[in-house]
Amino acid sequence: MADTPPLKVFLCHASEDKPIVRELYDRLRADGFDPWLDSEALLPGQDWDLEIQKAMRASEAVIVCFSSVSVSKEGYVQKEIKYAQEIQQEKPEGTIFFIPLLLEECEMPFSLRGIHWGHYYEPDGYEKLVQSLNVRAGQVKAREGTMRSQRHPSAKQKTPQTGSTSSTNIGGNASQSVVVAGNGNTFNVNYGAFPAPGWHRPAAPRPSKAMIGRADEFQTIAAWLKSGRSAAITAAVHGTPGVGKTLLAEHLAAALDGDFPGGVIYEPLGSTFRDPQLATPLLEKWASFGGWIRQENRPPAPEEVRALLSGHGALLVVLDDVWDLDAIQPLRQALPREACLLVTTRKQSIARALGGETYPLDVLSDADALNLLRARLNPAEADLPLLADLAKALGNHALALEIAAASLAPRPRGRWSSAVEEIARRVRAGSGFGNLPLPGEEEGESRVEAALAYSYEDLTPDLRRRFRFLGAFAPDAEFSPAAAAGVWELETPEAAEDLLAAFVERGLATFTPAPISSSKGTPEGGGEKGARARQHTLLRAYALALLRRANEEETARHLHARTYLALMQEANDRQVDYRLLPEYPQLRHAFEWAIEHDLALAQALAGNTADLQAAFSLVRESHSWASQLVEKSKDRDDEAKGAALGTLGNALGRMANLPGEDRRLRLREALAAYEEALRFYRPETAPLGYATTQNNRGAVLRDLADLPGEDRRLRL
Repeated sequence: MADTPPLKVFLCHASEDKPIVRELYDRLRADGFDPWLDSEALLPGQDWDLEIQKAMRASEAVIVCFSSVSVSKEGYVQKEIKYAQEIQQEKPEGTIFFIPLLLEECEMPFSLRGIHWGHYYEPDGYEKLVQSLNVRAGQVKAREGTMRSQRHPSAKQKTPQTGSTSSTNIGGNASQSVVVAGNGNTFNVNYGAFPAPGWHRPAAPRPSKAMIGRADEFQTIAAWLKSGRSAAITAAVHGTPGVGKTLLAEHLAAALDGDFPGGVIYEPLGSTFRDPQLATPLLEKWASFGGWIRQENRPPAPEEVRALLSGHGALLVVLDDVWDLDAIQPLRQALPREACLLVTTRKQSIARALGGETYPLDVLSDADALNLLRARLNPAEADLPLLADLAKALGNHALALEIAAASLAPRPRGRWSSAVEEIARRVRAGSGFGNLPLPGEEEGESRVEAALAYSYEDLTPDLRRRFRFLGAFAPDAEFSPAAAAGVWELETPEAAEDLLAAFVERGLATFTPAPISSSKGTPEGGGEKGARARQHTLLRAYALALLRRANEEETARHLHARTYLALMQEANDRQVDYRLLPEYPQLRHAFEWAIEHDLALAQALAGNTADLQAAFSLVRESHSWASQLVEKSKDRDDEAKGAALGTLGNALGRMANLPGEDRRLRLREALAAYEEALRFYRPETAPLGYATTQNNRGAVLRDLADLPGEDRRLRL
């Protein structure tokens, strides 16, 4: 009937898929449905989170759009998906509400493999989607849609395959749905079977927090980068720790996103990124923007990535916190001619070696420093002279000001004067934490140390201990609330996230910038459930120094390593090991400690991380770990020796498949490692280790049998 309202349909998607989802939105509207799309419905100034929840709750169906980019993307889009799933659980069995729709061939999230998926890229994919929506329309007494629209000729579409399985309605409760995916195994698609999936424009992350001041610096660097749209340039920002290089880079990336049609790639690197091998997972991610599909033991070469990133318009690439020029060389080689590069670094030598524009970032100006304190504290006019004194005492150092402001904020204004006086006294006397040597290459910063010491002493004893234990995490690396819960020995990640939020409020940690998702207007900063955290390198150095002073480093590092082993084991069990890739620096950090202090723990970490390393072209690091295990186990018991040799054999077997490796040599080395392991693994003492090693040995013999020049009969 004409007066029957149309079916309300919510479209959930990642920003990279906006063009094709916009096309879907137009088709649904043309065919009589009432779709909801953020860019069409949200108005400036609206509470995006509230409006999205209201729209999803008011919708009668939710289409969740998946692509090779969105399935591995973190951020608000995952929150939308979870919220839609929660609403689905409220529906009676058989209700079609939550509809997963594949925009291209990609691996579905493990948790959704019990729901039948739609395939928009197939010739009849949209027709089946409309059929499901019409079933839902009948359930809620809404007006059905009709097939009138035509697909845009530029949209991605899969070549029809013979023998395809006909499908039923898509979406609904898992208990009432059918999985039509062959044997359920995941597989890689090559270009011989399907056309390349196409271009997914990379998007800048949201800044971790608001930036106060720096208008002149921002405008100067932004002008350089904008000029690169027609003639690509390289620019570098260098300065001492804590002056705000990262925050400036975040805001530049976000503000210029619309100026670069090819998109923005933002990579936070840090002091642990000093090996060119670590560039390989980033190259894989970059290649995926251009439709590259991961192949086992075949990472993309920089020149392949360059070709995939070319031809989409000017591209902005931001490499934040670079410590080693050689380590980023593969990334620089992958940049197309139309790419602009922005690097932030502490080292002036790196900035100059890049050969482009350089900008030395210093402390804030007097006006910007006072504005920062005003923004954080909302003072009365009468308080401004006091805050000006604080800024002067801290030398207008951005990080020191952030920490000091967070210390003042909860205090009554009548006590601000004594607090400012005490912080200023500590700076003058250089008496932050006394004689506290910092680890590694870090050098103390008296202004930051004075503000940090004042804030630290204001914490409860329990919070002080938790701050110290943050020193167990890898420098510059992000971590999840689940990891914090393990190191802090808390029962739930939610409890850890609440504590992390308290440290963020005090300026002692940050939530990592969230990727831009389908929802615009997300407030700056993290803090939503599942947000990841990190600590400024300098603050982490102070935390570790305090941990050592308290003789707690061994305890904290052991908890850190055990926590990451448990997280890796859980990810393997759930077949979602790729989710640990963002925390790979933490796994590396855990192994580096364990190999020196707990060999059994190191062995377990190496064994459980091997699949992740293989999946993301880090096999040579897996071999390095195994070689260290063999060396450390020489004076240990037979079980330790056998386990280490078995791990070495596994790594050598994987290395045999790498491009440029001598396959025959590596397989023979793997065979020798397994045979050596069998000296220590006997059926009566270690039946499982013995059986596993014999099985692996048999697999290597089979692989050797297939090589030219081998006695096939003998090997088999």
